[in-house]
Amino acid sequence: MTTNVSLEFGVAKDKYDNAKTPQEKLAALLEMKSTGPKHKGGEALMSEINTKIAKLKDEMEKEKAVAAKRSGGNALSVKKDGSAQLVLVGLPNSGKTTFFNSLTGQKAVVGDYEFTTTLPEVGMMDFKGARIQIVDLPALVEGSNDGKFNGPQILAVIRNADALLLVIDGRTPLSQYAVLKKELNAAGILIGKHKPQIKITNSPFPGISIAGKQFLKIKEEELVDYLKGNGMYNAQVILREPLDFNVLAQVLDESIVYKRMGIIFTHAKPKELFPLGEEVPQLVVEKEVGKEELEKIKDALFPILEKVYVYTKKPGEAAATQPLIVDAGSTVMDIARDVHKELAEKVKYAKIWGSAKFDGQRVALDYEIKNGDVVEFNW
Repeated sequence: MTTNVSLEFGVAKDKYDNAKTPQEKLAALLEMKSTGPKHKGGEALMSEINTKIAKLKDEMEKEKAVAAKRSGGNALSVKKDGSAQLVLVGLPNSGKTTFFNSLTGQKAVVGDYEFTTTLPEVGMMDFKGARIQIVDLPALVEGSNDGKFNGPQILAVIRNADALLLVIDGRTPLSQYAVLKKELNAAGILIGKHKPQIKITNSPFPGISIAGKQFLKIKEEELVDYLKGNGMYNAQVILREPLDFNVLAQVLDESIVYKRMGIIFTHAKPKELFPLGEEVPQLVVEKEVGKEELEKIKDALFPILEKVYVYTKKPGEAAATQPLIVDAGSTVMDIARDVHKELAEKVKYAKIWGSAKFDGQRVALDYEIKNGDVVEFNW
C-alpha cells in the first residue's frame, strides 16, 4: 500500500481493521474510498478498495440468503397475541424463567442447570387490564448466530418481536451484555440505537433528489455515486439527522432491524448501570417480587414497546375499564379506526380527559393521544 495517503485515510483504515461487522467494514471502506489518493500513483490502491467493496457487498447478499434459509420453517416461531409482544433474552442461567413467571403468573420450570428452557414459554402479562404477550426464549450463547443451539431460529423470533428485555446476571454484567450484543448485532438486530430518521426510496422522477442537505456529513457527489453503485439511479433522499458512511450503509441494509429494549439485572445488583440513556430502563430484580413492586416494573417497561394506553367512552357513560393499547403517536382518528370503521366515518370531534389543558376539552381528530387519556367520541 502506498504511504502517500492523508491522515483521514489512515483513520478510515484503522476503522476497517478494527471493524467487527460487515456493515462496519463497508462503512470504513466507503470512507477510505472518499479520503483515498486521487493522483495516478493511487490508482492501484483505489482499485483494491473498489474490489473489496464489491466483494463485501456480494458476501453480505449471500449471508442474507443463508440467514433466510436458516430461519425458514422456524420450529421455534411464536404467533403474536395480545396488544404487543415482549421477548426475554439472556444467556444460560440468567434468571429469565423466574422473571417470566413473575410477570405472567405462570409456573414454567426453573432449574439451576443450563438450557432449562429448550422451547419458547409463552404467557400473558396483565397491564392495567390489557394483555401483553411475554415470551421466554431459550438461551443465547456465543456462536448463536453461527447456528449453535438453534440460535438462528431464536434470533428470528427476536427480530419479529415488538421489543426485547435483556435478562443479565448482575454478578457478571459486562461479559454477558457483550455476548448478547455481539450475537444480536451479527444477526442484524441493533439494540440501544434508534432507527435513523433517514428515508431513501426509489423515485419515478429522473435523478437523485436530496432534502435536508444540511445533515450531510459526506460529499453530495459521494452519496449520489454510492446510490448509483447500488442500482438507485432515480431516488428520493430525505434527511432528518446526520448522514455519514456508517449510517448510509445501515439505512440501505434491509436486513437490519432496530429494537427498543430494557434490561433486568438478576441475582445481584451490578456495581453500576450501563450508560445507555433514559430510554433504556435498567431494573434490578434479585428475588421474586411482590404485587406492588411488580406493577412498578410493568410501568417502567411499558414505554419500550412504543405504545400508549387509552380508555374510550360514550357520551354520558363511564369510561371503559380495559384500555386500548395503540402505537405511540396515534391520533383520535387512529383510535376511532381501531374501535370500528363505522365510528371513524361518523366521528366529528372528541373530548379528552388526561393530557388536555382541562378535563373534557374538545379536540380535533388529529389530536395526539397520551398515556392514560380518556377519549369520548362525538358524532
